[in-house]
Amino acid sequence: MIAPLLLAVAAAAEPCTPFKGGPAEGMCPGTILSQDGMLQIIALLPAREAGGPIPTETATTIAAALADYDRGAPLPAALRTGDATVSFCAEMSPACQERAPLTDWRVPAGLRHNAPYLLADGRIRIEWMRGDRLALLSFVTIAANKLADIRTAPAEMPMMRR
Repeated sequence: MIAPLLLAVAAAAEPCTPFKGGPAEGMCPGTILSQDGMLQIIALLPAREAGGPIPTETATTIAAALADYDRGAPLPAALRTGDATVSFCAEMSPACQERAPLTDWRVPAGLRHNAPYLLADGRIRIEWMRGDRLALLSFVTIAANKLADIRTAPAEMPMMRR
């Protein structure tokens, strides 16, 4: 019983080389979920360090939107641009590209969000945890200090095998 626990703790403390740039910036590769020839789908691990400082107005908008998620409330119109969109997919598929009008996060209840992470392109990444496992990632686009787009998908990515 103790051996598996020690292995789990050792694996969690194992150093990793975080991705530099792109949507997975600051995150580390996790386990291989599937493989087809030279292509692997890997799970992503949460960022171990915070991203850059988020502008105050953007941070306020994100904090208010996450508070609404925590309460199970829809996103108020005051937080959204007039043509704000959302996409959600529980597994990678063409459906991940479908957009709908933004009214809420469309993230299953019971997930816990980590601190927002500012990406180099100005989007904000939200890491959604199920227990101690990273489950989903949301990428939030802000325009005029309002939510313009939220794309949520599984916390995984394709990589070419070496």
